[in-house]
Amino acid sequence: MNDTEKLVAEALRLRAERTPPPGPVLAALHRPRRSRKPLLLVLATAGTVAAAVVAVTTVARPPVAEEAPPAIPITTTVAEDPGPAVRTVPLEYSPTWLPDGFTEWRRGNTPHGSDRSYQRVEAEGSVAPQIDFSVHGDDIATRAASLEASADQVAVAGAPGYFVGGDLHWRVREDRFLVVTTQGVPDARATALRVAESVRPDGRAIRVPVSFGDSTVFSITDRGDGGWSAHGTATHGGHDYLVSLSTAPYLANAAREVTARGRPAQYYEEISGGLLNVDLGAGRHLGVSNTGSSSRLAPPEALVEVAELVVVDPEPQVKW
Repeated sequence: MNDTEKLVAEALRLRAERTPPPGPVLAALHRPRRSRKPLLLVLATAGTVAAAVVAVTTVARPPVAEEAPPAIPITTTVAEDPGPAVRTVPLEYSPTWLPDGFTEWRRGNTPHGSDRSYQRVEAEGSVAPQIDFSVHGDDIATRAASLEASADQVAVAGAPGYFVGGDLHWRVREDRFLVVTTQGVPDARATALRVAESVRPDGRAIRVPVSFGDSTVFSITDRGDGGWSAHGTATHGGHDYLVSLSTAPYLANAAREVTARGRPAQYYEEISGGLLNVDLGAGRHLGVSNTGSSSRLAPPEALVEVAELVVVDPEPQVKW
């Protein structure tokens, strides 16, 4: 298994670091800082937390509006219906202000809601500053109880907000919490508050680039070199698989030539305990592999069967 495959195999577990895990200690909410990894796409479930009540504090406001770039426009038009097979998911909310130079490079949908990342291009070798924005609709009562115990409370557009481990949480309505996280950003606290106060409802829907069954969990990354890659999950025949759609094929030795979806495909026994690469044409490649959660070798017949059932968006949205 090469380094890229190891990263992909960890996808189902790594995304859990983005949200507060269970436990009474609020300090456990702090997740490690991450730098941008082009093919590291992560998906997982949201966590929950628990703790007790204290007082409200205030923070300094970020730079005045004249120093900020123009607000990012938001449209409330729902995306055009892509057809009966390709599914869509709502964005629900979007920030309308970001620091100068930040652009969206990754977006996805997890069981808790939408999830997006913005970065500013830095000199080669430098860690790119990053801002993450996510919508959470899971375990609202538990989340609210634990966050209300935070000693670091602020106001976000008139609503109570909570800084926990560097992440800013606030309840935008009864069934939704929003979260802004900054990494490597100067004046991080003030910037997070400014981004949070700019958030507005967003009626747009986004298309799921690659899916299996009823799942709408996915993550798609713009690699910045004209390429992109998307990942999702599949459960079939009692086994879990990772499915991917990308502009880059898997390249390795000792491939076994097979056919999937009526197209040429390659089966790699030595990658992820069995990996199938299907050339879809137009510079797109479909991949199906084990999740890495077991040592089971997936035979080519099983991967071909999953590949036949995967729904692929013929025109995936990779530029935002």
